[in-house]
Amino acid sequence: MIVKESHASGGKLLLMGSSAFKADELPAPVKERMDEAMARETTMIVAEAHGACRRYQDYLKSKGYSNVIVGHARSIWYNAGD
Repeated sequence: MIVKESHASGGKLLLMGSSAFKADELPAPVKERMDEAMARETTMIVAEAHGACRRYQDYLKSKGYSNVIVGHARSIWYNAGD
């Protein structure tokens, strides 16, 4: 999993991970980093593939966080937070 953050004004957090990620939930250090970013109202950018990307989206949705951009190649297949 990769968590890459921009320190620019407004802040963005790019969440990337493998579709091979099979755990039922994200690791605690990743959740902590995401929680910190949410507290700063950071824009989250995440893909919609199976695996880690879906776990990211599901976690953001569980927190009621809506400052999310779902990236995709052609059309969105999965967007947990609409």
